[in-house]
Amino acid sequence: MTSSADELEIENSVRLIMRYQIMLVSHLENALKNGRIDEHTFTRLKSQGCIAQTHDEILDHFERVFHELLSYYQERLRERILKGAEFIDSLSPSDPRREPALVKYDKLCEELKESEIR
Repeated sequence: MTSSADELEIENSVRLIMRYQIMLVSHLENALKNGRIDEHTFTRLKSQGCIAQTHDEILDHFERVFHELLSYYQERLRERILKGAEFIDSLSPSDPRREPALVKYDKLCEELKESEIR
C-alpha cells in the first residue's frame, strides 16, 4: 500500500512540475516574441530543469525562476529609464520630442514601481 501512495505522490509531483513548466515556457515564449527578453535569457530560464521532489520544493524552484525573470524585466526597465533620462536631458525645453519622451519616461517609471510592489 505504501508503494501505491508513493507512486501517487510522485505522479502528482510530476503533474505539478509539468503545469508550472508549461506556464513558464508559455510566458517565456510570449516575452521573446514581444522582445521583452533576449534569446540567451529565454534559453537559460527555459532550461532550468526542476528535480525537486516535494510540492514545497517544486513551488520554491518555480518561484525562484519566476523571480529571476521579474528581476530581468526590472533591470531592462531601469536601463530604458536611464536611456530615457539621458535622451530627455539632451533635448532643449522647446523640442517637440521632449513632451512625448517625458510621458514615456513617466510610464516606464510607473511600470517599474508597480513591478517592485508585486
